[in-house]
Amino acid sequence: MITKDITDIQKYAKVSSSFTYALLSPELSDVADNQIAKAISLEEYAILDAYTGLDVIVKQAIEFIKKAEINLALFNYMAVGGLQITKGGISVLTPKDQEPAEKVDKRDALRLYKKKGYKAIDNVLALFDKNEDKFTSWKTSEQYTKFKDVLVNNTAEFQEHYNIFNSRQTFIHLVPELKIVEQQYLIPGVTLATLKELKTSISVDPIFTEVKNLVSKAAVLYTVSKNLGSGLFYQSSNGFELRFDILDYERNFTNAKEISTHLIKQRKEKKNEAKEFLKTALKTIKENPILFSYTELTVTRATPFINGKGVVAI
Repeated sequence: MITKDITDIQKYAKVSSSFTYALLSPELSDVADNQIAKAISLEEYAILDAYTGLDVIVKQAIEFIKKAEINLALFNYMAVGGLQITKGGISVLTPKDQEPAEKVDKRDALRLYKKKGYKAIDNVLALFDKNEDKFTSWKTSEQYTKFKDVLVNNTAEFQEHYNIFNSRQTFIHLVPELKIVEQQYLIPGVTLATLKELKTSISVDPIFTEVKNLVSKAAVLYTVSKNLGSGLFYQSSNGFELRFDILDYERNFTNAKEISTHLIKQRKEKKNEAKEFLKTALKTIKENPILFSYTELTVTRATPFINGKGVVAI
């Protein structure tokens, strides 16, 4: 594990002098395997775990990972930390002259550990994004490449069109919706062939760049429209971000009846904005056939008439 000893734990969490590394070790291992390594790839995790160099950026990534591991491990530890498992069963430990924490205090602590842990993962991924050449195992891993098949394929580009507070994890959670938006709106709007061109072409023609930007805006705003008020995100007046502090039992995936009038209006506005950007892009595509291999789809309707022997039947 990248978190090596009690000194690391004391650096990023407030624990008592009697708290030991061994107490948290099982939870640290679980977080390392099931959260950190899955976010950055097993290969990159192993490289950072064994790193002994002096590169400032790499060392910063390691510190972010320690912070994430420790806080998320404490989040998990709180469920079992007061329990003692023996051959006689499970008992609750209550140290002498100490009172158990109130339910509200436990809840606030859980929120804090979870939020700090996930924010630290976000910081790791943001650092990776800005310094790809230093984290090559991550760059060639599925964790990186699985986002590259969508038009808007990184946090910075999504951020350019809508504020997600530069959160990589928010972007990651939105990628499945971006894929749906491409099937539902972009392909019918500009055709599959044109969308592939926008994804793969390295053209620097200003008209091509403009169209790509317009279609990207449409993709982002359609995605935003679909997710406003979903309960997964913290909503502010100028954007949204994945809710790092919400506990699992508190999740409320708001249904249509519970969404406020304001959110319904926002959803509609974003969808209309997306539609207009896509229409403008299509107009430009049609005006520049040399740049785009756009072919207008023709819809063939079956005739309602059935020809019989000398009789026309309907």
